[in-house]
Amino acid sequence: MLNCPANLTAVCAASEEPAYASWAAFTADGGTGSDNCGLNTASFVLESELDNGLSCAKTITRIYRIADNSGNTVTCTQVVTVDDNVNPVVTLLGAASMELCQGGVFVDPGATADDNCSGNLSVNIVVTGSVNTALPAVYQLEYTATDACGNVHTQTRTVTVNANPTVTGVVTNVSCHGSSNGAIDITAAGGTPGYRYHWDGPSVAIGQ
Repeated sequence: MLNCPANLTAVCAASEEPAYASWAAFTADGGTGSDNCGLNTASFVLESELDNGLSCAKTITRIYRIADNSGNTVTCTQVVTVDDNVNPVVTLLGAASMELCQGGVFVDPGATADDNCSGNLSVNIVVTGSVNTALPAVYQLEYTATDACGNVHTQTRTVTVNANPTVTGVVTNVSCHGSSNGAIDITAAGGTPGYRYHWDGPSVAIGQ
């Protein structure tokens, strides 16, 4: 009789759970065996190792064999399941929230991606969304990385394009030469309040 240790699981590769190279390693992990004539423990061997050919989840079926002191053999089967359920990690380069002026130039700082099994996935990042600096609005860019097992991670960057400031004015002329009842009412819009004003002309009284 030969009883294999319990089935095993691995994350990235079956090599994380190597096959038993000796009877001592087999029994140390919970394997057992017995025979009425006694076991020839030196005959213990990994008879075969079969890969199911899939990626996620992958199974490796290992068959171990041992002989008794009379040469009779017996086998047992152990299955190693390799399955990665860990998402990659996407890291934004630069700020997650950015602002620029209408008509400015947006340079995407980009992002990096790392995976526990596949390593550096930065070149596989898919960026969705775009920024139109001619049109004031709030834009979102999504950076998505997917590993070989379909695990996904996404990071989002918000880009705000602020409208350029505009100034409009309503002029009220003085009622008569020498009077001081003229006015210019200034209205500022766009950009990012609050505003600072600069008058390049004769002295004036500014109303609040």
